[in-house]
Amino acid sequence: MTDDDLLQPSLSGADVPATSIYSATTGYVAAFIGGPIGGAVVAMVNAWRLNRLAKDWPMALLAVLITWTLLYWEIRLGGSPWLVEHLGNGGPRMLLRVVALLYFVAIYGLHYRSYRNMALLGIEPPSGWVLGFIGIAVGLAGTAGLTVLVQS
Repeated sequence: MTDDDLLQPSLSGADVPATSIYSATTGYVAAFIGGPIGGAVVAMVNAWRLNRLAKDWPMALLAVLITWTLLYWEIRLGGSPWLVEHLGNGGPRMLLRVVALLYFVAIYGLHYRSYRNMALLGIEPPSGWVLGFIGIAVGLAGTAGLTVLVQS
């Protein structure tokens, strides 16, 4: 290896523009209000924008599984009365929101490099209003559907 080899750029010469993804705030709000399923909607759109949907799709399945498990525990296994007794009337909703925020943290960890690169390069995220509302609506509808499924 010569000195000239060491001075060559190590990055590929392809001009691939940096991809902007929806902001962490969009994912946070969608997860907080829409539950893990709402957060998964934003996460999967971001994964699609990053061309990593093939790697990230299990996280959407995990969101449904987490929601179903919590609802099953609350409805079928008596978790709801226990939560009300220990946390008050809002206990079941509080647990789902806390779990949804933990899910959001996991998603943020998966896409951290993209968020960091966007900040470093000064790239603005696209407006997240529409996607946020869609995520919230899908999350609430999915949670309601799973609730009916667990109750039957």
